Amino acid sequence: MSASIPAYDEIAAALAGLDPQKVMDLRPSESLQNRLRELLAKNQEGALSADEKHELDKILALDLLLSLTKTYARRLLAKTTQPKNGQPDRLKKAQQFKGDAPFPNISLTKYDVYGQ
Repeated sequence: MSASIPAYDEIAAALAGLDPQKVMDLRPSESLQNRLRELLAKNQEGALSADEKHELDKILALDLLLSLTKTYARRLLAKTTQPKNGQPDRLKKAQQFKGDAPFPNISLTKYDVYGQ
């Protein structure tokens, strides 16, 4: 799901513009993170039902949208901050938002969700 989807980009840019800092503060609940872990584990085992596959697909689509939204929010926040002592503030922002994935404690790269 790394290809750009124009509709997602448009929605993400609009949402990020509402309040970029609030967008950056968005985090999934612990129960949603647990459910995602459960679905990813079952997918790895090849044991997902059709309903669970649909649920996983929807969660991953929302993850993509939220990631894009946070990217746009990060850009807006970077534009509004002034450099200090002549140093680019972008490096500080990049470190500040490091690990800012919607599901920061779950590595999705090790799962082949669509390889079935």
